[in-house]
Amino acid sequence: MELHGNKNDSKPHPGYRTLGVSFENDETLANSCLLSRPVEHLLVATNFTERSEYAIERAVECGNRLKAQVTLLHVIEPGLSRKITKCRQHEAHEALKRRVQILSPDVRSHISTNVRIGEPCFEIVRESIELGSDTIILGLDGQGQTATAVVRFSNKPVLLITRRPAGPYHCSVVDVSAIPRCTASAAVRLAPTAISHFVYVRSQFAVGSSKKGPPPARSVQLIISPGHDRRVLGTRWMPDSLVQATGDPIDVLLNVVDRVSANLLVVDAYSALQETREHRICLAQDFAAAPRCDLLVVASQ
Repeated sequence: MELHGNKNDSKPHPGYRTLGVSFENDETLANSCLLSRPVEHLLVATNFTERSEYAIERAVECGNRLKAQVTLLHVIEPGLSRKITKCRQHEAHEALKRRVQILSPDVRSHISTNVRIGEPCFEIVRESIELGSDTIILGLDGQGQTATAVVRFSNKPVLLITRRPAGPYHCSVVDVSAIPRCTASAAVRLAPTAISHFVYVRSQFAVGSSKKGPPPARSVQLIISPGHDRRVLGTRWMPDSLVQATGDPIDVLLNVVDRVSANLLVVDAYSALQETREHRICLAQDFAAAPRCDLLVVASQ
């Protein structure tokens, strides 16, 4: 596997149909990014665990940097008596208010709170729909069941937080194997200043792939019009490199993450949820057990 970043060569290898279709036409990823509206609202769900606190910190950091509204949501699971539910609802409201109060006044003005009662997955998705959230942010706790369910049922990007933020994202690895237009657009909207490495993975179980290695990679150049909102996309954006490889997708992506010390991995929802022949668990669950960086999961629609 090699990293390629020749900025003078903007044509992807013709053998890769997905990249060719997405990058060669006039109405390509560049125009898709150009027309993408700024991130205006972030929904962060918390159950008051350590990683939920990391999720709040990341939501506040992203909201402050992108000038977006942030809503803190806590969901109380059903099954309790009416009196206990009402008591916990009040306690949750107070806990969220206290969390907001420790922030600076200019940051507090962009943050709201809410408490819902019901199944966490469905209430998080409902809240995101009602508020028109651009991204859902969750702390990746335990076995990642809630996060996996939200990814499965939501059509919005879901950012899964695994560690305490240390400033904006500085380096992202973006999987462009399946839906490059969606994953790249989501990456540049959420982390416009990060160095980006595109990765195209051809499964080793594809017909003939075990006998043939990937052809020489050629870089992809994306130009963003200077007339667009510089706060979101900047005047010029392109991946730092394009990686093309054959093998198990999870192994390839994690290998690149380690090699470039990325703190954000961007994948499509199918890649995050499917179980490969080598891995009995999906990528989201794998990150919950052994996190490498934060994980942004993007639905195809």
